[in-house]
Amino acid sequence: MSQRVTIAVPESLFVRLQPVKQRFNISALCQEALEMAITIEELKTQVAEDENLVQRLQSEK
Repeated sequence: MSQRVTIAVPESLFVRLQPVKQRFNISALCQEALEMAITIEELKTQVAEDENLVQRLQSEK
C-alpha cells in the first residue's frame, strides 16, 4: 500500500515545472530520488559501522 507525502518546492522550481509537468510522473520521480537518498544514507551508516568494527578489532588485537 502506498502512503501519501506532501512536498514543498521553491516557487522558482514550481514555475519551471508547470510547462513540462505533463511529461513527468512526479510521484515516480520523487520516489526514485528518495530511494537514492535513503540508499546513500544507509551506505554511509554501514561504512561507519564497518569502520568502527575494524577499529575495535584492531584495538583488541
